[in-house]
Amino acid sequence: MPLLDKVSEKRVVSFLREVHLALILERHDEHIKRVLDLIAKMPEMEKQIITRKYIQTEAEYTRHQEIYRDMCISDGLYRKIRLRGLQKIFDELMLQGISLD
Repeated sequence: MPLLDKVSEKRVVSFLREVHLALILERHDEHIKRVLDLIAKMPEMEKQIITRKYIQTEAEYTRHQEIYRDMCISDGLYRKIRLRGLQKIFDELMLQGISLD
């Protein structure tokens, strides 16, 4: 599976920020439900990284460094797993016809 280019990565992260805000405001729609279902089905490490960094509503901003240290993994492995999770979300959004522009 190819890793995301920087532009696509930024678009997915921006979308996940919108999802995060919608969750805080308790405004769920079908797209948000699908993304949350996809995240729930991810392998444990991908799910943990994506959730802690972008979805978790109980915490303030969480730094990448804090997450990979808590998980006892290297920065490189963290980036690889994170990008793989973001790629899955990107692919799902494209399948659903959701524009990230």
